[in-house]
Order: sequence, then C-alpha cells, then structure tokens
Amino acid sequence: MTTYAAPTDARFDCVLVNSLLHHLDATGARRVLSRLQGLVSANGHVHILDLVLPQRRSAALLLARWDRGKFPRCLEDWHAMFTEGFEPVVFEPYALTAFGVTLWHMVYFKGRLRQ
Repeated sequence: MTTYAAPTDARFDCVLVNSLLHHLDATGARRVLSRLQGLVSANGHVHILDLVLPQRRSAALLLARWDRGKFPRCLEDWHAMFTEGFEPVVFEPYALTAFGVTLWHMVYFKGRLRQ
C-alpha cells in the first residue's frame, strides 16, 4: 500500500478524490476521508467523484459490478460517509450516458471542514 505524508503544516484549498473510494472497504475509505480533514484549509474544499451502486437491475448495475472497485456504495451510504467529517456544499448524483443508455451512476460531493 502506498501512503502519502504531507508536511505537518501543509493545508490545501482544493483536494480532489476522483473514483478512488469505491476501491476501498469502508474502514479504508473512512481512513482516507479522516486524513483529508487534516489537509483541507479552513476555507478550502474537498471534491469527491465516485461510483454509485444502482439499486435496480440495469446495464449500469452490470457495468458497476464489472468495475475493478469492489466497494461501490448506494447514495445514502456515500452521503453518510462524506458528511461524517465534512459539511456538504454540494451532493449531486448524476448519470454518465451514451446513446441514451445509462452506463454509470456517479456522485459529486463538495464539502468543507465542519466549523
């Protein structure tokens, strides 16, 4: 496992987590999100995009299961996980489509540190 150790006093205005967390079990994902709380500046934001597990049988569900990530979560689980440490600014599910067919369900989250 690779780890990142930022300098102790490093803070970032923008942290992007793109399609990573569905590759981590709940403990690992929460550990990453917890670490990010210490890296986001007081006025900064974390931006997260990740795969949503569809609730109904569909091509999107089949594609989500074929993805190498073993831990796609439903929207409710993502929301609960993201808001444990961050105040939500945006929580927006969206579909990636091609030729009128939904290929993927994703969620975008923008959050700031809880005050």
